[in-house]
Amino acid sequence: MGWYAWMPFMECYHGVVSLDHGIEGRLTVNGQTIDFGGGRGYTEKDWGQAFPQAWIWYQTNHFDQPGISLTSSVAIIPWIGRSFPGFITGLWHGGVLYRFATYTGASIERLEITDRQACLTVRNKHHRLEMVATRAEGGLLHAPPRSTWAGG
Repeated sequence: MGWYAWMPFMECYHGVVSLDHGIEGRLTVNGQTIDFGGGRGYTEKDWGQAFPQAWIWYQTNHFDQPGISLTSSVAIIPWIGRSFPGFITGLWHGGVLYRFATYTGASIERLEITDRQACLTVRNKHHRLEMVATRAEGGLLHAPPRSTWAGG
């Protein structure tokens, strides 16, 4: 989030805890066991008073080799009575984090959402990153109503 993380009036804060790590374990649901051994993990956290009114979120680390991860989110960010489109994109590859974000001066070159795909192209001073994701069936993200938050 860059310097936005220090603004006490932001509705939502976001942090990436781990872009890529190994996972082990099993989960049994209705008698069926799923083994996650040898899988790859990603961990992030979000906190605050409310989620943005609209957002797009990508994340994958399902590549042929471990140590590669991509995460990106674009959202309408409320800001002092107004709003703006903000974004954070990180590509972890070869031990290097390539950052593209509103707070770094990067820009969105293309954002196109269809019933089948979400296409996002971002650019900074040195790199350009094109992302195309096939849309899966969505679901509702349930969050507590503002009135239940302290001070809300």
